[in-house]
Amino acid sequence: MSSKSRPPLPAITDTVVNDPYQLGAAIDAVTTSDKQLTRLHKQIRDGHHRLREALNDDQWALFMRVEEQTNTATAITMSVIAKVFFRAGKRARR
Repeated sequence: MSSKSRPPLPAITDTVVNDPYQLGAAIDAVTTSDKQLTRLHKQIRDGHHRLREALNDDQWALFMRVEEQTNTATAITMSVIAKVFFRAGKRARR
């Protein structure tokens, strides 16, 4: 495999969809292999560093609590979408 080729994406099976850890790992594999998302994540990371320097400790703690809630909501959303799409694909193949 060359340095530019991507590893194969995981198979999405019933087992993966029904195990939150395996489903999370599969979603991570898909999202981390996307160049546009990788660039966006870097921009977010850089923004976090700049924001940390601009906020006092209490403001930063509040921001981080909101950020954690946002990340949790995004993770749950991705999981729900993956399950719905998987089940729809299974029905379409019947």
